[in-house]
Amino acid sequence: MKRIVTSLLLAFCFVGLIYADFSVEGVEFEGVSPDDYSAMDTVFVVKSTDLAELSYTSESEAMFVWYAYDADGNKEEIYREEEPVTETSIPLLDKSSSGYILEIDGDENKSLWVFSYDALAPTIKYVFPYTELADSCSYIQLNFGKVEQPMEYVPYGYVGMPFEVEQQFHIKYDSTYFDTENKVFKTEEIEYVVPNKAVDMSVPSPLTSTCYTLWGNQFSAAFKDTVMAVSDTLEAYAVETHVFGRVRVREYATNEKDRGEPEELTETTDENVLKLEGSAPLNFEALSYSSDAAFHYEWCVSKERSFGTCMIKSRDKDFRYTFNEMGTYYVQIQVSNDAIVKEYEGMDFGCTQIREFQVDVMESLGDSLIKVPNVFTPNGDGKNDQFKVVYRSITDFHGWIYSLWGRKVYEWTDPAEGWDGTINGKPAADSAYMYIIEATGYLEDGSKKKITRKGSVSIVR
Repeated sequence: MKRIVTSLLLAFCFVGLIYADFSVEGVEFEGVSPDDYSAMDTVFVVKSTDLAELSYTSESEAMFVWYAYDADGNKEEIYREEEPVTETSIPLLDKSSSGYILEIDGDENKSLWVFSYDALAPTIKYVFPYTELADSCSYIQLNFGKVEQPMEYVPYGYVGMPFEVEQQFHIKYDSTYFDTENKVFKTEEIEYVVPNKAVDMSVPSPLTSTCYTLWGNQFSAAFKDTVMAVSDTLEAYAVETHVFGRVRVREYATNEKDRGEPEELTETTDENVLKLEGSAPLNFEALSYSSDAAFHYEWCVSKERSFGTCMIKSRDKDFRYTFNEMGTYYVQIQVSNDAIVKEYEGMDFGCTQIREFQVDVMESLGDSLIKVPNVFTPNGDGKNDQFKVVYRSITDFHGWIYSLWGRKVYEWTDPAEGWDGTINGKPAADSAYMYIIEATGYLEDGSKKKITRKGSVSIVR
């Protein structure tokens, strides 16, 4: 993929293409819009003056006289038509730069300027990425070694500073961008236009190892002249991370249908700390996606907004946790590079991004609840295929299922899970089975209570 950060339009002109009423024949050329204050009709940059002709076409016959002049105002006649014609042309002068005046019927004058690219081609020596900046985790500076020959033109009779054609060089390098839909980093080519006469410029720090290419100006590109310099490879050290979180919603669960499925993953950012809520037990999940240089992952769960102390720490890339106690919790991840990727004169390149969540574990919605079905039908039709309890405001849970002969066939600790009616991967017999469930929940005043359920459940296929 290629992304043009600063667009550049190159109106490439081929042999014989007319620009206004003038045209250049016998050589490739570029037409440039002259400065509005210059009163020039046309500015051309030709690949070369060899075998090139400058032509003008009129709607009616006229007498034409061509003049050439220089930046100092020196003017000389170079060609005169002997009789009225509609088209007139002259060979281009073998000069790096020259002005031309076309006199029409001894009255009207048109003026233009022609530059020879071959005579004024730029030279590029080097491009160097300078990373010793205060905010090098966000931006670096590119230093250029380039020599651009000025393209200056002066209207005939004009007194003042010459006008100049702006030469636009290009910087290209590889970086990555985050594809939010697919949650993956993808490589892209970045392209910038270098400001006129700039000897350096700031660009975002790359998120993947890359080298920088400084290309010649827009005329180099148009004339397919490979003028370029390539830097050494800069190892990626800037860090970009995207972190998505969700919880399982259970606060109003009174039957299996209303229990709630995991919410869609939502990103937390600097601008918008993601706030998630639900009743206990609240299952929280956060998934991180980071650029190439990411090396350290550090999670902290705290009851303090300042993260002064961490109740829980983790160095895993992703984080999952079940909140069993009511209250407001803050979850933070710090993603860093290895902080010693490269060192210059005692400076390190430690880069870190921080993302945060707020998790509200809400108060009990009345007495805790556990309801246990007495039959289920594991026949694969998608309806009532599992033995699962209905619950509300449960903090601890443990369940066992036994055959009528006392053999344990299933055990589980998450009330959201259930038995699929198999034993060692094979369908259990259609029969009655005994269950024991022990749990901890809440009373309406917020105090805890023990809950025990015992009974039988039948498999019916």
